[in-house]
Amino acid sequence: MNNAKLKALSSPGRYADGSVRGLYIQVQKGGTKYWMFRYKRDGEQKYMGLGSYPVISLKGARNKALNLRKHIAEGIDPKEEKRKDEAVAAASSNTFEAVARRCSASREQAFRNEKHIWQWLRTLEMYAFPYIGNIKIGEIRHPDIVRLLEPIWLTKAETAKRTRQRIESVFDFAAAHGIFDRANPANIALLKDALPRRAKHLTKSKPHPAMPASQVPSFYAALCRQGSMSALALRWTILTGARTDETLKATWDEISRKDKVWVIPPERTKTYDEFVLPLTDEMMDLLDKLEEVRNNHPYIFWSPMAPDKPMSDATMRIRLRKMGIAVETASVHGFRACLKTWGLDQGFSEEVTEAALAHKFGNKVSQSYNRTDLLEQRRGLMAQYSLYVTGAHCAASQAERALL
Repeated sequence: MNNAKLKALSSPGRYADGSVRGLYIQVQKGGTKYWMFRYKRDGEQKYMGLGSYPVISLKGARNKALNLRKHIAEGIDPKEEKRKDEAVAAASSNTFEAVARRCSASREQAFRNEKHIWQWLRTLEMYAFPYIGNIKIGEIRHPDIVRLLEPIWLTKAETAKRTRQRIESVFDFAAAHGIFDRANPANIALLKDALPRRAKHLTKSKPHPAMPASQVPSFYAALCRQGSMSALALRWTILTGARTDETLKATWDEISRKDKVWVIPPERTKTYDEFVLPLTDEMMDLLDKLEEVRNNHPYIFWSPMAPDKPMSDATMRIRLRKMGIAVETASVHGFRACLKTWGLDQGFSEEVTEAALAHKFGNKVSQSYNRTDLLEQRRGLMAQYSLYVTGAHCAASQAERALL
């Protein structure tokens, strides 16, 4: 990485510096860039923000990262050290930023992983701290919140929504700890009349772009001619209807060949319930191919760059784009809609198609009494869908055999 290349980066994604291990530049939609430092501690992947570019230059980011590497070599966890420093600062300060960091630390047990913790705080660092970070929390009024939300309220509707919610959480936290005793200034009831009205198309949630179910077999056949691990992962995702994270973090010990099921543990599902997904003959064949290159790797879809880790969450999306599928045409998550649509068209019930996607069905009362997972009905759906997607069977190509 050099200054010219850094300045030219425009496509959203994470780019390694290449000079200092663990230093990355993250490019957001719209061109915003910020530095991120990634390191491993006690077997756990951790992230730290180092500031935005160009406020923090390439040289400055490298110096910060090198200093953090030095701390790691000395047995110091940089993130823990930062938290201690922040805790000391927070003890003597009730600015919005100080209280927000204490709030974030208190919520860490509720987050599913280190990345979610980092994302929660990063939103406030980008959109709230520059406006109200240095203001005592008791002095902040709802016009201050309006001022910080206005620039993104119409242009980044979802980001603005999350920012407001997280600011509201900080004030709730402050009230619970006795350092704030007024109406929450980030409450939507106080803000809605002060912020510009959004057009309906900005507030309406947009579903993930999905390829028409009729096009899935031809696309799957094209995937079978691809000789990459990302193509195999995408084939698995299409066949199973799994979420991206469920596929990429799948491990071999979750597979039961005897029972022909994939058991996804509760900590990796969106509903926090164990999900048993029936495996079809095509899925089993795919596992056989992957078994040939397992080499004792724990993950089924491992990263070629780091075999002891899963593939990047962008890998399958990039595979779609390389095959000429535009962003607005289809997404990896959209293949779940293909399974659902095809299943309903074939006469499978709403309940079975929802269960196949690990969705809750019915109201809470109904869910509390309905204890069946409809495994056998789902097995029938998945078997027929597999035959449809593969055109009865998808022969492995020479390119794929060469990879494996």
